[in-house]
Amino acid sequence: MKKIISIIIISFFIFSWRIFAYENCNEKDYSNLYDWVFYLQNNKDLWVVFIAQKNNKFFIVKNQKRTGKKYLADNVFLPIDLLQITPDSKISYIEKKDSKKFLVKDFKIISEKFDDILNIKFSSDWKSFVFIAKKDSKYFIVKNNKIISKKFDKISSIKYLDYFKWKIYYIFSENNKDYLVEKHNLKKTSSWYDKILDISISPDKDIIYFSVLKNGKYFVVWKNEKIITKKYDKNDYYIWSIWYSPAWDLIYSVRKDSKWYIVKNEKIITRKYDWIGWKYSPAWDLVVVAKKDSKWFLIKDNKRFSSKYDSITYLSFSKKWEDIAFIWENYWYKYVVKNHKIVSDKYEIFKNLWENITSSIKDLSFLENGDIVFLIENYNKVKDWKNWSKVIKKISCWDNIDNTTPTIITNNARLKKNYILRKQDLIKSKYKNYVYDIEKLINNSKEEKLSSLFYKVEDVQKSLKYNTSYKYKDLKAFVNFLEAALRLKLSEF
Repeated sequence: MKKIISIIIISFFIFSWRIFAYENCNEKDYSNLYDWVFYLQNNKDLWVVFIAQKNNKFFIVKNQKRTGKKYLADNVFLPIDLLQITPDSKISYIEKKDSKKFLVKDFKIISEKFDDILNIKFSSDWKSFVFIAKKDSKYFIVKNNKIISKKFDKISSIKYLDYFKWKIYYIFSENNKDYLVEKHNLKKTSSWYDKILDISISPDKDIIYFSVLKNGKYFVVWKNEKIITKKYDKNDYYIWSIWYSPAWDLIYSVRKDSKWYIVKNEKIITRKYDWIGWKYSPAWDLVVVAKKDSKWFLIKDNKRFSSKYDSITYLSFSKKWEDIAFIWENYWYKYVVKNHKIVSDKYEIFKNLWENITSSIKDLSFLENGDIVFLIENYNKVKDWKNWSKVIKKISCWDNIDNTTPTIITNNARLKKNYILRKQDLIKSKYKNYVYDIEKLINNSKEEKLSSLFYKVEDVQKSLKYNTSYKYKDLKAFVNFLEAALRLKLSEF
């Protein structure tokens, strides 16, 4: 009897994380077919907005309908670019006309014309804007159509630009040294560093932190240039991706000897991995994406809580942290995975331009209502870039109406026939000696315990269904017989 329970428990833990498809999800086209799609966006009002190209024309699509005018294709630049949705539900983008670029919001021009415009940022109230502009071969920063920085010969001289709580921060490089500038009433500039690596803002958006390299040491400082972490020798370490959590925890990644780990408030909180990244959920949970031995997986509270995958990209959370989703690659195909289960069709990975029709998926995100949208790219077997096609897909999932009792087939004759066939399969396997013990266990158990066991066995059975390896043949026979015996017994209550 104990051996039977052990097999059930081990099987459940081995396969409970394995992927099997949701039966209550629906994937469908959310857009028309386009030659190209750029800047897929969505917002709290369930808008899905992007720039589309079709028949050499560019236009903006909002909720499956074209909005605004059409633009002719340009040989060098997109005629419309850098699409954003503002929190006040306005569409913002860059338009190019007569070799000049300007900023458009709500289909109205709000900036002067420049040779180029890059890295647009809006203030918290979205009334002010700032961007990097180019004019007469010089690069500079513009706020509300006024130049607020010195002019540079190279775009690489301006390494960072952002707008926090009505304060503008940027990093510029001069004579191989980096400087951080806070442009608020045109004052406050940091001392020099060999390199400024990354920037983070405190939860109240009032204090800025940045990781730096100076005199051969990596460390983190805040805006008054007080050092707030230990110093790491650049010959042995590298630090990256600093972040101040909503709970005011200072977090950053460290690399040593080709291994990565995470430090939180100056304490190491993870093991060492080949690669590591992380993201905060809306519930402030730190979710880590790690790679080890060519496999990717998710970690929370320093424990793995997902299967191992060949890749994990576009990790996303629903707004209420009830769901987690990402794109999974298993070398030949890509899938959308939600809550550790496949919810999409399978898409062949784009490997070679000259192969037959291939597909790839990208730009995954949640809508406010929990639906998932993502972009599908298809390519036809022709040596011509014009054979691209793009379409937006949407996945909607819903819960079972009644999860309190197993779904039992009421036709008893069918149940008995299925039970006999599964029993014959088990007798042919290495677990044949457990037939009597399983029947005794089931006949002497109450309905409540049988129902609970049925759910676990059904999960394992579904997971095994998608595993074609021969070594699991006997285990499949065991699980299938257990499921059939439980289903037959539960039909009697």
